[in-house]
Amino acid sequence: MLFKFENKLREFIKNKLIEYYSKEKGYSKGDWYLKGIPKSILERIKEEKDNPNSFLYKVKIEYPIEYLNIPDYKRIIETNWNNIFGKKFKNKGLLTKIKQNLENLIIPRNKIAHFIRLPEDDIKILENSCVLIKNTISKL
Repeated sequence: MLFKFENKLREFIKNKLIEYYSKEKGYSKGDWYLKGIPKSILERIKEEKDNPNSFLYKVKIEYPIEYLNIPDYKRIIETNWNNIFGKKFKNKGLLTKIKQNLENLIIPRNKIAHFIRLPEDDIKILENSCVLIKNTISKL
């Protein structure tokens, strides 16, 4: 469930960034991520990719968005809220709600990634947060 959700969220963010920065702002299709992903995130990814001891060093992926984690998604949505993600919503509390639900996913996601059994409470948080975010982004 989490794997599928995270990949859909990543694809959603990628498509919105491409749509805005390539189509509306006129940047080349390959440069969308340079404009839509904060520089500090791009710098962190580059450092990890350049480190021979890092997992990212061994994985070759076309765009940095493939290397992101949940706190990065939260930051990208927040950074691009006014120009992209918030345009369809008039409710300013929605950004807070999305950020909180992304925050709720961090611990369960890390436990799953490290093969730690999830307590029932974490499973419910995970399910509820995924559903809320999925339903929210499906309206965009």
